Amino acid sequence: MAQLKEIKIRIESVTKTKKLTQAMKMVAAAKFKRSVRSVSATKPYISELNTILDELLARMDSDDVPALFKKDGTSPKTAIVVVASDRGLCGGFNTSLFKNVDSFLKRTDPQTITAYLIGNKAITYFKNVNFETRHNLSFFVDSVTPKNAMDTFGPVIDKFEKNDFGTIKLFYNKYLSGVSFETMDETLLPFQLKTTNTDVSKSDFFYEPSKTSILAKVGKEIILNRLYKGILESKASEEGSRMAAMESATDNAGEMINDLTLLYNRSRQAQITKEISEIVAGAFTQN
Repeated sequence: MAQLKEIKIRIESVTKTKKLTQAMKMVAAAKFKRSVRSVSATKPYISELNTILDELLARMDSDDVPALFKKDGTSPKTAIVVVASDRGLCGGFNTSLFKNVDSFLKRTDPQTITAYLIGNKAITYFKNVNFETRHNLSFFVDSVTPKNAMDTFGPVIDKFEKNDFGTIKLFYNKYLSGVSFETMDETLLPFQLKTTNTDVSKSDFFYEPSKTSILAKVGKEIILNRLYKGILESKASEEGSRMAAMESATDNAGEMINDLTLLYNRSRQAQITKEISEIVAGAFTQN
């Protein structure tokens, strides 16, 4: 009887776990849909900004190109922005990201690195490191907006223009589908310029305050929106990964319940058979 009671307690415990993972899967699915919509909403704006940038660059003399677009004379220092999750239970989401960051750090002098960490998991993982960390942001991904992304990381871009940083890199998980993502190592700066379009019309416009300042502003806007989009993609990937992990956990819990129920029934049947045998044996003894 003690064994049957123990199995029954385990069945009840796993059943509660299954209900919990099902609820977490539904919450993750709702957040995933919102995150995917947010990612899709950023694409037209970034596309138009890139069009404006190409038009400006095609009409720009090489001497007027702002510092944001110049690759020469850069600092040896690198700023890395790592976008992880604040919570766990999301499969290999953080593991693959940190593996990619570690691979980069092994090829780089730690003294030249300044890290900007987003997410509690990144803050915890890089707690004891021999490079500088700044802006350790918790729950930033959950509340990110274009404005607070600009307020937080605009100064980082300013440091690149002042030659305090020679490179700015973004590490995040790019959303591919509800069950897959790709770990990205993206260079935000120096700016990767396209080949100049020689077919563009030589007609020009009046620029206020100047063509160079407008190009610098558009370039900075593109960088910040690429960063913002990367954070949104990371959020979508996180929720998709959590949704898949909770679905797998729910399925595993269901299988365990079936196995425990089968074990319970077999044990109960064995117990009943034993009791019947004892009753029959007692009856024969009395006769």
